[in-house]
Amino acid sequence: MAIVNTKLFAPRASVSAVERPALEAELHRGLNLPVTLVCAPAGFGKSQLLSTWAQSGASQFGWLQLEASDSDPIRLLHYLTAALRRAQPASMTTTWGLLESAQSGSQDAIALSFLNDACDLQSDTALVLDDFHTLDAPSCDALIAQLIDYAPPQLHWYIASREDPSLPLAKWRAGGHLVEVRANDLMFSEAEAEVFFRQCMGLALPSEASQALCRRTEGWVAALQLAGLSLKNKSDIQSQVAAFTGSNRFVTDYLMTEVLANLPDSTKAFIASTVYLPRFTVELCSAVLGHEVPHQLLQELEQNNGFVIALDDQRCWYRYHHLFADVVANQHSQLGLDKNTVLERAARWFHQNQLPIEAITTALNCQHPTLLADLIELNWPQLRSHHSEADFLLWMQQLPQNEIEQRPVLAAFYGLALLSENFPLGQQYLAVADAGTVNAVIVNPTAQQSVAGIVAIGHAYISGAQGDFMATIEHTEAAIACLPQQDHVWQGAARAMRGIQYWCTGQLVDAVATLRQACKHMLASDDASAQISTRFLLASCLRTQGRLNEATQEVSTGLAQLQMLNGVFPQGSVDLMVLRAECHIESNELDEARQLLEHAENLGPAAQLAESRHRLPIARASLALAQGNYSAAMAELNLAENIKSHSPVIEFTPIPALKALFALAQGKLTDAEDWAEAQLAAVDSLSPQDITQESASNQWVLAVYCLRVAGATSSGQNNQHYLATAESLLAALTPWSEQLGSHEFSIDIALANAELAWLQQRKKAALQQLERALFLAQEYGYLRALLSSPVVVKLWPDINTGQLQAIHKKLSALLLSPTASAPALAEPLSDRELDVLRELDSALTGPEIADKLFISLNTFRTHSKNIYSKLGVNSRRSAVAAAQALGLLS
Repeated sequence: MAIVNTKLFAPRASVSAVERPALEAELHRGLNLPVTLVCAPAGFGKSQLLSTWAQSGASQFGWLQLEASDSDPIRLLHYLTAALRRAQPASMTTTWGLLESAQSGSQDAIALSFLNDACDLQSDTALVLDDFHTLDAPSCDALIAQLIDYAPPQLHWYIASREDPSLPLAKWRAGGHLVEVRANDLMFSEAEAEVFFRQCMGLALPSEASQALCRRTEGWVAALQLAGLSLKNKSDIQSQVAAFTGSNRFVTDYLMTEVLANLPDSTKAFIASTVYLPRFTVELCSAVLGHEVPHQLLQELEQNNGFVIALDDQRCWYRYHHLFADVVANQHSQLGLDKNTVLERAARWFHQNQLPIEAITTALNCQHPTLLADLIELNWPQLRSHHSEADFLLWMQQLPQNEIEQRPVLAAFYGLALLSENFPLGQQYLAVADAGTVNAVIVNPTAQQSVAGIVAIGHAYISGAQGDFMATIEHTEAAIACLPQQDHVWQGAARAMRGIQYWCTGQLVDAVATLRQACKHMLASDDASAQISTRFLLASCLRTQGRLNEATQEVSTGLAQLQMLNGVFPQGSVDLMVLRAECHIESNELDEARQLLEHAENLGPAAQLAESRHRLPIARASLALAQGNYSAAMAELNLAENIKSHSPVIEFTPIPALKALFALAQGKLTDAEDWAEAQLAAVDSLSPQDITQESASNQWVLAVYCLRVAGATSSGQNNQHYLATAESLLAALTPWSEQLGSHEFSIDIALANAELAWLQQRKKAALQQLERALFLAQEYGYLRALLSSPVVVKLWPDINTGQLQAIHKKLSALLLSPTASAPALAEPLSDRELDVLRELDSALTGPEIADKLFISLNTFRTHSKNIYSKLGVNSRRSAVAAAQALGLLS
């Protein structure tokens, strides 16, 4: 028989081929086992991988390029023998003689001779059978199985195929005799794709472009090459990458020729009808097609590498390769059912099989708004407990307005969700739900029972955001009265809203009690998002009340609950983490705070309440300030200001006031000046009865500003004006803070009063106020708040530590730490003053210091006087102590 010798040559290995060491290691492992199978669809680089490895010199090898004409056992044995003789020319002589003789003998005799000759191979030899899928004869499969089972240990078979061959793979796999390299293994990674374009295609693509193509092709090597060809000599790479789909002519031609042309018409029709499904089972395909689909069909498509990918080990769920699906949808849609019909049937099947997300997302694409509205109304009341509200808003945006307006259930849920995103539109849909319609569409009667209560909660939200607290309370009472008692989520939501209003009006004790009731209702439900979010509100209220330790306990309980959700992070998760980070910052546990904030950022908006999304950048700002990065802190506050939405919750310290406070903490009076002067212009006579929670924060920050300006200026009329203004503000705020019952605010006011007394040279009164602040901080877990006032450093040597040992120890460690972010001086020391200060912390006398620094004694005394003034002390010993506390001598 004549041999086509070119079939015995391996494809030339490209010198620019992408190195794939992990795959090459797997092929090398095959030299210790009888058989290696490399199985993947067309264009996955099977031949190139085997050729590159074989020609690397790992072992001697024979190569056979199979084709359909080789589907005869004797002809196949002839080529197998020829391939081994090419690897080792002196081998296989007996078998070759039999095959070349006129009377070649039976197949069994030649096979036996082949095995006996193979025993004489001088070294490990790899025999590569490429395109094994082209063989179409059970007799050839049986022959290869027999030869592999009885092959000597130095002969190793490498089979490359587009489909699983009819060989005893399960037996070999169970016996540990098989190495398998599959399509998933052959897919290029993003890094490999980048090397491929640059090294093999000569294309210097931006990393983003090569990564995008790798994701779109799912690492399919042939598609990457076709993409590279389509990008040759193109200038607008970005648009070309975006347009690369299954409609690309190179991809279409390849798949039409290599895959689709070889499929039976019935299989093409099946694929054309199911190609619109993002994933599918046999049962789903049967429902879509209207007749039973045999399980064997999907298994055969997968095994034959028809670009069908199994999504689980049980082979229940499958999907098509994305580019393959594009080609079929573009070229063969006429062979199958209409796309909208397929998706409508699939959406109904998903709903009937308790797969609501799949049902809704499928219905989004089938041009059937009534079906989509039905599915959202039927499923969202339950889905909202663990699914992102942002997705719900996106779904609703796909519905025509008239479809929503005739459905009070959808209008109520949509209106309430919109209040934190689009306040006017939320009001509009709540009004629609409230009014109802004569021919209202109701597909979820259970949810309809809660519509009136949900609308009342929405009105409470609106009233709270508008500052009408009495109306808010009335609406929450109405909601509680009309909601079903067993509807714990909405009963809890109504109480949470009422608690928020108590909170905003300064009734913190009632707020905490009501929020605890809300938490109790939420815990009686199975709504994880409601539980987490309400616990966040309770902990935030405790924080406002100044009960930092209790707030931390509540947050820790919520975080422990999150750990039990197995990686699911419902809305409110980010907010809980942010609050815990705030507590860490206050306790000066900055690394812990940073880690939590990074985790919260990574979870994204889906795990965050829209009403409090500005709190994440505020927390990052606080962390940046604690680390001494003022510019980063201000940038974060600007971001927070830009994203803050309408909400019934009033921030204790409004963001503009917070910016001024941060500037004051860094001694940057000019940065706070515009805000403060605007506030000063509005200040009139104050009484505790006129103060609100928001105005109290503004007035406190304004008082701090006046104190810092007074401390930075010499005595005079201007100085006395600022002192008098601060005194007036604090005179009204002090009794109000006691009435409010917020320990944190009481600490702030006590520190401001201490600073005022110090500037008025009432040291004893200043010390009393400072010790009151220290006592509250020690009792309720505060630390960094004490660093906001320079009076802490000025009076530090005089503090009576009798009952304040715990806070004194913590604060000392912070003040004396060389990395601590201590309060900035209102007026920083000059370089020369710092030189003098360092010498003050020595045994040298004044004249000796002057001599050492080459200055006159009078100049030394001037520098010393300035140092004492800036540090707020009146002795050398106190100056050294204050400097140590500020880290100026480290």
